[in-house]
Amino acid sequence: MIHFIVPEAEADLPLDYFDRGGIQGRASVITFEEVLERESLPLGVYVFGGVNLLRPATAHLLTSVHEQLARATGVVPLNHPVRSLRRYELIRALRDRDLIPYTAYGAWEDYSSVRLPAFVRPRDIDTVIPELRHSIREIERDIGNAISWGRPAEELVVIEFADTSVDGLFTKYAAHRVGDRILARSIDRGTHWVQRRQHSDITMALIDEAAEYEESNPWEDQIREIFEIARIEFGRMDFSVVDGRVICWEINTLPSMHRPHGVAELPEDLRAARLPGRERFAERLRDAFEVLLDQADAIPGVDAPDGGSVAIRHDPGDLAAARHEVATRGLGMDATGPLPFPRMRRMLGPLKPILRPIATRTIYPLLARLSRG
Repeated sequence: MIHFIVPEAEADLPLDYFDRGGIQGRASVITFEEVLERESLPLGVYVFGGVNLLRPATAHLLTSVHEQLARATGVVPLNHPVRSLRRYELIRALRDRDLIPYTAYGAWEDYSSVRLPAFVRPRDIDTVIPELRHSIREIERDIGNAISWGRPAEELVVIEFADTSVDGLFTKYAAHRVGDRILARSIDRGTHWVQRRQHSDITMALIDEAAEYEESNPWEDQIREIFEIARIEFGRMDFSVVDGRVICWEINTLPSMHRPHGVAELPEDLRAARLPGRERFAERLRDAFEVLLDQADAIPGVDAPDGGSVAIRHDPGDLAAARHEVATRGLGMDATGPLPFPRMRRMLGPLKPILRPIATRTIYPLLARLSRG
């Protein structure tokens, strides 16, 4: 069995992998929150997905679980609750190696030397598409606004914009890593600097180009190197290519494989044209999962009538801290904790048209400056 350990709020995402990879009945989902309450886990190969969402106490506890699973099964779980690099850490690591032409600063750092334009976004998750900012003042306003709504400064980053467009079009490639396999996946292209499926102009020519990319996987070695630097064994990397050089944007350890909510279906002719590529990817995904399943089958005790289990021991203090963290902040894409001054916000709501311009000019920049060490 392959067991995916993921946040409860995103527990439906691995079901896409089961369906696409044909491993229904041979895979399961166990949530981070469930692990905190369990004294044993079934034998098998483990994938830690969505590790970017873990907060410190929960990450610390799950590191112990990761180590206990590795010792008991002889198979190191894919992805690590702490050592797998998150967006900010990955950007800095790749920049230090001169593998990308941009860098990132924490909102808690001195970002006065950031190359403009730049943008502000949460450190480890994707929410709304950010706006490009052309001055430090604008960046401070975005940081202060986020802080005022409950996002701590240590969860915000300032990222430099890197223009990889050609003739006004931005191209984003995707590639998955599943264990030791690198699977070329798709291409999106359009005029928006953030390429998501809703921004991509899907044409027959692009479908043909994507099929060639997926078949030839021309940048496999570069992609693998970046995954190795990130210490991520399962996930999807989004990247662009400039003069044959892979420019990584991010690696998602819990990627979605279905059409994003609100994105309309393609016309019938384009859907039909994409179907062979989807089937080829599904075949490669099945092959990659079969390798993991072979590892799972080789674990001593896995052939017991009940499939066998691993006893899990939690340090009481660590467990209490993780439970408190989950109860107060939660784990999920919108887990930002309680809003500061909620009663005051409700009281001042009718004055928003008057107060917001004042806050934008004075309070938000002040909050941003106060948050820097």
